[in-house]
Amino acid sequence: MLIRVSQVNLYDALQNVIRAISPHTLIPVLSGIKLIAHSNGLTLFSSNTSLMIQYEIPLVEGYIEIVRTGSIVVPAKYFLEIIRKFPSESVTLELTEHLVLTIRSDFSVYRLCGMDPIEFPRIPEVKPNIIFSIQSSLLHRVIRQVVFAASTSENRPILTGVSCQLAVNDRLRFLATDGVRLASRTIDTDLNSVHYFPPIVIPSKNFNELSKLLNDEQETAEIIFGENRAILKTRNLICYSALIDGTYPSIDNIISVSHTTEIIVDTASMINTLERVSLLADESNVLRLNATEHHIELVARTAEIGDVHEEMSIELITGAEIQISFNGKHLRDILRSIDTTKTTLKFSGKLNPIIIEPYDDSQSIYLLTPIRSA
Repeated sequence: MLIRVSQVNLYDALQNVIRAISPHTLIPVLSGIKLIAHSNGLTLFSSNTSLMIQYEIPLVEGYIEIVRTGSIVVPAKYFLEIIRKFPSESVTLELTEHLVLTIRSDFSVYRLCGMDPIEFPRIPEVKPNIIFSIQSSLLHRVIRQVVFAASTSENRPILTGVSCQLAVNDRLRFLATDGVRLASRTIDTDLNSVHYFPPIVIPSKNFNELSKLLNDEQETAEIIFGENRAILKTRNLICYSALIDGTYPSIDNIISVSHTTEIIVDTASMINTLERVSLLADESNVLRLNATEHHIELVARTAEIGDVHEEMSIELITGAEIQISFNGKHLRDILRSIDTTKTTLKFSGKLNPIIIEPYDDSQSIYLLTPIRSA
């Protein structure tokens, strides 16, 4: 193996594949990045068993010269830092002896001990159930709007993922919940010929990493859902994510079609008010909302510290007065994921879930379970 490659392009490729490297892996080869120099360019792989990332630096772009083909797995941490520090515009990578990669740039020469590429996991074989395309910018936005609501507890592994399922009118629904809050986002797709596919659940950690890889807003991503993997493809990037086995909870019976109180608020003002009031919230971050026909009041109290009452002007309120308690941080997380300047809050009693919707947007819906209070 002997190649010359642009330092900028190689470092960019490494920044993408490094996202699948686990810092605490017990499998040595998974702490490395697999390099394959072939006649069409350089391919880089990383894997943590749940997520595999493949990145191509193609020969046709002129940023790489392949003198000899070959492959090796190099320690990810050291390889990334070496390439990052190089001031030269070009880097030479050469296998000078068995499982030793020599890295040259200007007057610097590094020799990295590598690992046998045969030990690296193979590319997963996936039998596709559905294939569709989506703008990278839209997918990035969808992930941001739902992934925060996934659970971080392994007590119910299925809730640590994001469910992807076919909705009405050939739309695709992305859904996440931790049992207290719920986020749902639907999108239009080119699935006109698909009448059914089994819902899949993608680990939220993998979904979150995918969003960070969608750098080109004008690019189109191809998504493949298979029986045991989900695949994302862009121009130079392919990501293979494992799926979580199990049945995701249904939300169709949770969302109430009727409500007794509806409030329309300015999204940014509501976030700022919640942040101020939360300063004196207790460890469980409990806030109380009192809604009258003229305004809403947010209240927080911590024993031996103090309390805070803040009135907030609202765009519109209809229905009965309501007094309800909830986790302030959870509501802030929901509001921060909303792109509209106004937000609608719907209540159907102090013990039923709060429904939060972006104003005049039927594609997203959020639920927040209230907290019982005296």
